[in-house]
This record gives sequence, structure tokens and C-alpha cells, in this order.
Amino acid sequence: MVDEESAETTAYIAGLLDTRGSLSVSAQQHQQTRHGFGIHTDFRVRINREIVMAFFDDWCIQNGIYSTVRETDAGNFIVSISRRDDIARICEIIGPYSLALAPDMELFLDGIYPLLEDDEHETAEGIVEIVKMAEQLSSWTENRDYDSKTLKEELGV
Repeated sequence: MVDEESAETTAYIAGLLDTRGSLSVSAQQHQQTRHGFGIHTDFRVRINREIVMAFFDDWCIQNGIYSTVRETDAGNFIVSISRRDDIARICEIIGPYSLALAPDMELFLDGIYPLLEDDEHETAEGIVEIVKMAEQLSSWTENRDYDSKTLKEELGV
């Protein structure tokens, strides 16, 4: 059971992620894989105050989530979470409190993550299926190098 203070903190983090976060999944060329493509997962949070960045980074540590922090030239911070297990953990914890990112988190947890766990990203068909799902994420843009249609052609699926 989540205590009241923990629930408030989680709700605050959900608000931060809803306004400053983005979840992305994409295919990238990767020569060391069987088909020449790998799946890249990333959850980024852009934060403009050091105290907020430190609070979020501490929350990640307390919840066993590995993150990296980079300061931009403009003095902002980008907190990045790239390991799929860590992204799934954030989605599990924050999903029930999220408004804007809830659909993305649900799609990752219920669709994309299980395929990654089942090593479907190691097959041409699996890569295409994962990217097809990723196209539904709010962070997806039409100018990606490898959408599902392009990957079908590249991989001969």
C-alpha cells in the first residue's frame, strides 16, 4: 500500500513527466544485430530547475531506476532513462497517476515491452511490429528515418 506522502510524491512526478517528459521507441541501424537494426527505447524529461532535477533524480534512485543527467548549454537539464526495464518500472509506478502520458505508458507496458522481453526485436517481423506500435506514441514524428513501412521494405517483410 502506498502511504499518503508517497502518493503525493508520485502524483507530483506524474505531473512533471506529463508536462516535461516524452517516451520514445525507434529503430536504428545497428550493425551487430542479425538484421542490421536495433530497437532504441528512451524516456526523457527536460527540466529547467536544478532543484526539480535533483528531486526527480533522487526519486529515480529510490525506485531503482537508472537515469543519466545532462546539462544543456542553456542551463537546462535532460534526464534520460534508456533501459527498457527502467522505463517499464516508471510506467508501472507513474501510469495510474498520469494524465497526458498514460496512453503511451499503457502502450509501452502492454504492447511494446512484452515484445522486447520475448526477444521479438531480434526478428525482422518483430522489429516492424514494435515500430508499428511505436508510431502510436505521442512522441512519434513523421520525419523518422525508419517507420514501419520503410522497415518492411528494408527487411523484406
